[in-house]
Amino acid sequence: MSATSSTEPDPAGRRWAVVVISTIAACGGLLRLAALLPSPAGFPADYDEGVYSAAASLLLRGQWPYADYVFVHPPGIVYLLAPLGALDPTTAFAGARLLSVAAGVATIALIGATVHRRWGLLAATAGASLYAVFPEAVYVEHGVFLEPWLNLLCVAAVACWLNAGERSPGRAEWWALAAGGCIAAAGSVKLWAAAALLALVVAPPSARRLRCYVSFAAGIVVTAAVLWLPVLVRAPGAVIDQVVLFQAGRPEDGVTSVVARLEFIFSGPSAAQTRHVAATVLAIAGVVVVLGRRWRDRLGRIAVCWLIVLVGFFLLSATYWDQYNAALAPSMSLLGAAAASVVPAAWRRGRRSRLLAAGAAAVLVLAVAGGLFRSVREILPRSDDLAATAADIAGSVPADACVVAFEPGWLLAADRLPDAGPADLLSVDPYAAQLGLVVREADGQVTSTGDAFAGQPAGPEVYSALSSCRYLLLGWRGHWQLSAQQQAWVSQNFRQLPTSGPIDLWERI
Repeated sequence: MSATSSTEPDPAGRRWAVVVISTIAACGGLLRLAALLPSPAGFPADYDEGVYSAAASLLLRGQWPYADYVFVHPPGIVYLLAPLGALDPTTAFAGARLLSVAAGVATIALIGATVHRRWGLLAATAGASLYAVFPEAVYVEHGVFLEPWLNLLCVAAVACWLNAGERSPGRAEWWALAAGGCIAAAGSVKLWAAAALLALVVAPPSARRLRCYVSFAAGIVVTAAVLWLPVLVRAPGAVIDQVVLFQAGRPEDGVTSVVARLEFIFSGPSAAQTRHVAATVLAIAGVVVVLGRRWRDRLGRIAVCWLIVLVGFFLLSATYWDQYNAALAPSMSLLGAAAASVVPAAWRRGRRSRLLAAGAAAVLVLAVAGGLFRSVREILPRSDDLAATAADIAGSVPADACVVAFEPGWLLAADRLPDAGPADLLSVDPYAAQLGLVVREADGQVTSTGDAFAGQPAGPEVYSALSSCRYLLLGWRGHWQLSAQQQAWVSQNFRQLPTSGPIDLWERI
């Protein structure tokens, strides 16, 4: 199957493809679900998970992001998870994790279906399999993160945009409109959707180009208005300050070295902990295939541009964590599929081509096997920390008492929500709220997050926030965010209560 051809398989072929792609998606779903068994609360919780789940539950209770508490991300994730706010906080958190699994399964299936239509079943099998076991994608797609929804909506936008170039004139504009809606929805989840947006723009439909672009732009404008206007009407200045200015002015955090970031992006944390090096090799081969076809294939062109722009974002961003690599999974999987798509034709050409085809097939098997091995290793850890913290809160803090927690996930584990309101600085996202305050007070003259927290000015806002509740949950994050002077103030104004878990609990004297 040529990497540049679009195929309309026979009904029997379509049924076989449905079986294969559905099986891969189901196996990918089981891999993600395995991390949450026997209980979704048993897998260690990331800080961001508590922020997003708490924010969504608060929305259903009338507390809005930006206006009532600091929230430095677009509002899309809050809308997506808001229906779970009808449940108790602990159950809502577990449900949000399960929804991420569902989003991952849908993305696997959509990648397979999109590739199959254009490059055939082998390529579809390769693309779906690579995404199903991509270690960082597996990690985020059993947690409450932005990337599962970012990936799903971006892949949906790609599928719709491709259909706009292949459908009859009357339907092309509708597909373009849907593509614009999907990419705008993705941008309302995470601004990195701009990478996919740029990739779509450079791969226009071959016919009715202007009409499709107009419909595409209309889909973006209408969807963005629907999703952003509710929060902009309530607190326009806060939205700009928290989503735009905070992200643009924040100091370095996470992996800061460009060389180290490149290693994380294309391999993993270290030579001893490679996660997707074989998938990277296959993706590079896919880039070569696409470039060799002189950009005639729209899906290949989209995948190459998407990957390049996203890597550029990672290198230029002030903050980078290895979990961000989950956003690379769709484009790398599509490029791996492009490499696999030339294997059948290469196998028929001769001995040298057969050797290349066999090598590509071997790398594909290695990429899938390696991704599966690394994913299984990383979903095995279990932790009782959340359960122990929940027990400490339940045993020492009255049900109606206010608690300042430096990770909202600790409160969710105890079936509580943060107290939110304009005066509650350290609620929902205390990391971003305090960092934004420190950076403003220091007039931006800080180079790293650690230095910002360690040398923060002793302004009254943090002390007021700490004393706003009777109880205080610190843990390692609280000790990291508070300067030595602030921690001394806590010791003078609070008494530490005995706990059995890893989080230190304090009561105001």
